[in-house]
Amino acid sequence: MIKSGKLTLGGETRNIVVLFSDIKGFTSLSEKLDASELVELLNSYLTRMSDIIKNKYNGTIDKFVGDAIMAVFGAPISFEDDIERALKCALEMRQELRKFNSENNINLDSGIGIHFGPAIVGNIGAPFRMDYTSIGDTVNTCSRIEHLTRELPANIIVSESVYQLAKEKFEFIFLGEYRVKGKSMPLKLYELKGEKNV
Repeated sequence: MIKSGKLTLGGETRNIVVLFSDIKGFTSLSEKLDASELVELLNSYLTRMSDIIKNKYNGTIDKFVGDAIMAVFGAPISFEDDIERALKCALEMRQELRKFNSENNINLDSGIGIHFGPAIVGNIGAPFRMDYTSIGDTVNTCSRIEHLTRELPANIIVSESVYQLAKEKFEFIFLGEYRVKGKSMPLKLYELKGEKNV
């Protein structure tokens, strides 16, 4: 995009890893703090998580939606280890959250969902206001998976497609099959526990 010297609307279909992260119970937290305290806390949290995503694991931050973060691995540039980087990123985000809680004397919790599959990526919007973003079933499914962290005893939940491509290097626990909105068939879901000892 930089080399072309111009930004135009349009997209392409490619396989990407999508990561959704969201703070559990953020609404109740927001009721306990005034606006300035809440914004300061949220900005500090988002900065630290974004630094891990972008600077440590070369992920692309797609958007912030309140306290939620959507990131992709594999767009605009794809590497051979997109899934591995996304999983390592999720594990480190959880570690950083524990540090953040300790430093701020709070008890935030987060849920992370990770899914792999085809999505449309590109500049989407209007000629005068566009975003480089990812859309499609893979993105929607990942969001649904992340929401299940509120119902299941797991902080990082991944899809079958991620599990199959990463099971040699990472440890997972099978959570079961779950129906999510927009999918006719139940999804096989797994909890990410950590990296395997090589």
